[in-house]
Amino acid sequence: MFDKFVILLWLIIFITVHFKTSLFRYRKITRYFFCASAVGPIIVGILKSTTHIYTPWDLVIFNGKMPYIRIFDAVPPDAPVGFAFPAGHASGGYCFLSLYFVLHQICPRQMKYGLWVGLLLGIIYGAGQQVRGAHFPSHDLFTLVICWYSALLVYLLFYWADWRKQVLPA
Repeated sequence: MFDKFVILLWLIIFITVHFKTSLFRYRKITRYFFCASAVGPIIVGILKSTTHIYTPWDLVIFNGKMPYIRIFDAVPPDAPVGFAFPAGHASGGYCFLSLYFVLHQICPRQMKYGLWVGLLLGIIYGAGQQVRGAHFPSHDLFTLVICWYSALLVYLLFYWADWRKQVLPA
């Protein structure tokens, strides 16, 4: 429910910014927010389909049927592929780490709040799945790293010149 609300809110903002001339200065940052908040979960989705890690509830040590397999271990030939790593639900919260960079462009003194929103949502989504037995904390931590660096890389793609001015003053 929350995710549908956020998507609807974002679409309204995106359309408003692109059609109301007084808000044209926010077009680039709304495009950044769309791209940056999508890239992290997309990368997580790709990795989930290529890794072979099982959910905790599937593991023999937790009364499941699958063996514990580390990230670089070979999967036994008769075992199905697992889809638990990295954490998909947590990526839905951590994707909002991009708000840190959005606020950096709009009102830099408030950018810490963007960081806190992304961290809080990711921790809430991730903890909910951990309590259910769907993920280990390491899955969520890895997801946090993916979402943070994807938001940073997309920021650098959009605002390379601004970043260079801040880091390498003339």
